[in-house]
Amino acid sequence: MWHFLTLMVIGWLSFLRRVLPEVSLNPSAIWFAGICSGFLLWSGQKFCAWLYGHFRGRPAAGSLWPATWPWRWTVGLYCGLWLLFLASMSVTGVSHQIGWLVRSGQPVIENRRSREFYEIITKAHELKIECEVSDWESPSVRKACEKSLGSHNRRDEAAFERWHVVFIDNKAGLTEAVFISYRDPELRRKHGYRRITPAGTTVGPADRLPDDIRACSAKAEATAK
Repeated sequence: MWHFLTLMVIGWLSFLRRVLPEVSLNPSAIWFAGICSGFLLWSGQKFCAWLYGHFRGRPAAGSLWPATWPWRWTVGLYCGLWLLFLASMSVTGVSHQIGWLVRSGQPVIENRRSREFYEIITKAHELKIECEVSDWESPSVRKACEKSLGSHNRRDEAAFERWHVVFIDNKAGLTEAVFISYRDPELRRKHGYRRITPAGTTVGPADRLPDDIRACSAKAEATAK
């Protein structure tokens, strides 16, 4: 959400960074625009001064209105015309883009997270709830977790063929940690693993899973002693 809001506010900067190096100036067009602007300002000043003087008449004593049409008013009108022109271009561009988005048939917002990313998060959350309900007692935890894994099979796939689950128990009969990851090597490499403990759920990369399991096993043995 924050990324979307940032793009809405300053996203045009990346467009300028990409486009400005490719912009080339045309001297003849610049000279032509300058001459036309000068002529428009001069003729506009003359016309507005004549029109102002025709309707203004003789200025009354102490009047706040200037006796003649000032140049700053002409420049202000000229800048206003340019702003009107730019606003018209903006409205036309926005209308064109909205029409293109409506006719494109493509989603406006695309979630780049895969289904498996959310699936392992959900499964780890479910396992943590089962562990807490079972008070982290090893037999109850294993039974509850096996039931949770088997109740949401994906495409009738056996749960333990899809998930790699490791329980770390101590000699007191309590579960120290539960590790869950995908059995598929590519999915495991991409999404890592989740370690569920009474302190919370942590995320780790796939290459650290064996070391983390050994460390938790050693900790469980030390706790029992």
